[in-house]
Amino acid sequence: MICVIDYGIGNLGSVKKALDYLGVKSIVCKDGKELSSIAPDSIILPGVGAFGATMQALNLRGFDVVIKEAINGGVNFLGICVGLQILFETSEESPLDKGLAIFKGTIKKLDVSLRVPQMQWNLVNFTDSAYLDSTSNWYYFVHSYYLPAEPLKTSDFKLTGVTNYEVLVGAMIERDNILAVQFHPEKSGKAGLALLESFVKKTKRL
Repeated sequence: MICVIDYGIGNLGSVKKALDYLGVKSIVCKDGKELSSIAPDSIILPGVGAFGATMQALNLRGFDVVIKEAINGGVNFLGICVGLQILFETSEESPLDKGLAIFKGTIKKLDVSLRVPQMQWNLVNFTDSAYLDSTSNWYYFVHSYYLPAEPLKTSDFKLTGVTNYEVLVGAMIERDNILAVQFHPEKSGKAGLALLESFVKKTKRL
């Protein structure tokens, strides 16, 4: 069973529609109790909105503890956009709100001369991904905060995708049962659908 997290903010409709298009069976989970009772094989956390508002909504609905327990228990997890960011400890966007702290580090503000937020297609270069064979492809981004890709030295996860927006942005990270992306695969055409399909196949649900 794949559970798509509904925390009242995320881009739920587009993600569910993309899964339906791929013929993937999924269920929408509205709170931590429901997620825990379903005990899914995979969790997808769509991401739209601010770091602090997202964490407050997850906490309010009881998702925070259940998601951490699921990830630590080996449940496959895909985090999209702010769904990547909340895996870290903090964000400059909302310094007083704590993330899930699956990984160490702080999400930074895009301090560039280009338009912020970045709202465009951008080329992502991939290295050593368990989900993609291609070395690069175009994906759609909408964000004002980011995971710095340079310098980034960590044993917490593998940085497998990077894009350039005057600074090097961590576009995709992986570790064991975790895949997280800064871009929106559900809005990225064939390339995005291919990534979602790869995630599903890897979790043996397609």
